[in-house]
Order: sequence, then C-alpha cells, then structure tokens
Amino acid sequence: MTTFVSFARRQNHDSSIDSICTKCYQTIASADSAGELVAHEESHVCDPDEEADRRQMIFPSQCHS
Repeated sequence: MTTFVSFARRQNHDSSIDSICTKCYQTIASADSAGELVAHEESHVCDPDEEADRRQMIFPSQCHS
C-alpha cells in the first residue's frame, strides 16, 4: 500500500529551499532548486517515534493533574 505524503517548501534568505514533511514536520532536505528536493522527498520515511514526539510538542495534553 502506498501512502501519499505531501511536503511544504519554504525559501530561505540565502535562496535555498527547504522541504518539510507535512506529516512528521521534519525538514527533509535543503537545496538550491526545487528539482533537487524530489529524490529526498520520494525516499523519505517518517519515524513514528519522532512523529509522536513532535505531535506532543505541538498539541500538549490538555489534562491538568
């Protein structure tokens, strides 16, 4: 089964481009052109442990003991 993962891209002050996985929020690669990012995006696999850690930082528990 193939899972589709999208990537956000941002241009840096030095004109390089970052590719960020929208599922695990990891910066996959930084390159001088968008075309250079494709191979990195195609080979990216989200780390489930890191993904859970990032979600906890973004959506902290609303429970207060």
